[in-house]
Amino acid sequence: MNPKYEPLPVHAEKETSPANSGKRPIPRAIWILLFIASFMFIASGVFLTAALATQPLDIRLRSDPRHARYTCGSSTEEARKRGCTFDILSMNWLPSQCARDQTEEFIGYATNETWVYYRDRHAKSLIENSEELSELDSQFWWSTQREHMVHCAFMIMRLHKVLERDGRIDRLTGSFSHTKHCLMMLLDASKADPANDVVNTPGNIALGSC
Repeated sequence: MNPKYEPLPVHAEKETSPANSGKRPIPRAIWILLFIASFMFIASGVFLTAALATQPLDIRLRSDPRHARYTCGSSTEEARKRGCTFDILSMNWLPSQCARDQTEEFIGYATNETWVYYRDRHAKSLIENSEELSELDSQFWWSTQREHMVHCAFMIMRLHKVLERDGRIDRLTGSFSHTKHCLMMLLDASKADPANDVVNTPGNIALGSC
């Protein structure tokens, strides 16, 4: 056989074969590393999502610009400088951004044009007006059980009205413990009057939705 027609060595075929002229196979170790990296990325995303979902509501609200916290500082003097005013329904100095629903209704429900407050339990030291009342700061004031009941009723009404329009609720109005306190006080008061056990209240059954 003519030497120029002799078959190529096996290794020479491999070097010149078109099938072997492309990219070299990716080592198995690299595939494993890519898999681990992808898994860690997905796991991190799941963890962060779960962490955000389970963090306290007030922390999530603070991160939302719509729920920025407005405060009145630590004294009535500072409250005035910040533009806060006294709200007699909640007995709080409140920022102007906080809702004041039902305050006028609460005042109008008083027996003698305005609610009466005292500096002592025995009603010896009268608080002359709401301005004097607002300056008591952390000192106690005293009033009647009726004032307490009406305060609670209108605070619950405020809560519902503000929630209904997605408004800004002050800390006391939005406090579940305060709402529970008010409801329990009203329920206890209902037990004190025997007339509440007289059958005189009608009702009907309806088909609701939510």
